[in-house]
Amino acid sequence: MARRYTINQHQATYSWFWECTQNPSVCGFANSRREARQQAQERCKNGEASINGPNVSFNIQGGILEQFSYEDLLGNINTFTIEEITEPVFNYLFGYDDFLCGIDQNSFISALLKVWGIYIEGSQETDAIENHHLSEQQANLLFNKSWSNIILEIDDENNYFWSITSR
Repeated sequence: MARRYTINQHQATYSWFWECTQNPSVCGFANSRREARQQAQERCKNGEASINGPNVSFNIQGGILEQFSYEDLLGNINTFTIEEITEPVFNYLFGYDDFLCGIDQNSFISALLKVWGIYIEGSQETDAIENHHLSEQQANLLFNKSWSNIILEIDDENNYFWSITSR
């Protein structure tokens, strides 16, 4: 059965919401915790703000991330180990860190699609962009977190049709 998804950037895995404590009408979204803190400090009197990150659950043992869970686009909670999605990719994916040290585009896009629940099982990470029918420009928009809206249609043969609006 064909599926259609509309993904707004504010629903993205890495979206951080900030709101001024004294004036809740002053608020916004950012791609990372650091960006949310910066924006809140610039826009809120006295820098007082509440900052909420993505709704991700994780298990840390001895200071090391072991696994995490996240709700996919269908509302299912999926759990991933650090062997499936590495800690640097996790940190960039969820906006805990905005540095790309050691993260390549295919591994990030594979992780993003897995977390969203739309990854083609059996695909190799190295072929994620090609297997999910992303153009180079579309892959760059996802990787750089520079998109605002996505409409994705997946047909019965698992062909992906992307419409990605850039910011």
